[in-house]
Amino acid sequence: MAVDTVVHASAALGMGTAANRAAGSGLGLGIAAAVSFALSARAVKTRARSEPAPAVLVRLGNRDGFYALLGSFAALLVLAPAGLPALLLVAALGSHAYWLGHLWHRVEKFIRAVVGEAVAAPADGEASERRMR
Repeated sequence: MAVDTVVHASAALGMGTAANRAAGSGLGLGIAAAVSFALSARAVKTRARSEPAPAVLVRLGNRDGFYALLGSFAALLVLAPAGLPALLLVAALGSHAYWLGHLWHRVEKFIRAVVGEAVAAPADGEASERRMR
């Protein structure tokens, strides 16, 4: 996992550098994407194996999106370099959303454990009473 993280973060930095040269901006977005790639890997690595992630995070946590990013970057570099910063923005926002989703899942689970399921989600009787009002 560590090698993958270094490769993905390095690729993000390289894309940021290339975007900056081709379009005049994008280095900061490349750095933001690299940081979020590392945080995403950390979120997955530190998740307890006995605790499954939400299905949406499992579906997003594959390499398909990264390969699509690389392909799109190469195409934009040749066809429309001015669009590179926007692509890096999407990559940075998406990968930050991914690790934040993992964090939210943990925080929510912690709150339910500490506060209790009854407070986090109303009991069936309470929900029925609210619907009747």
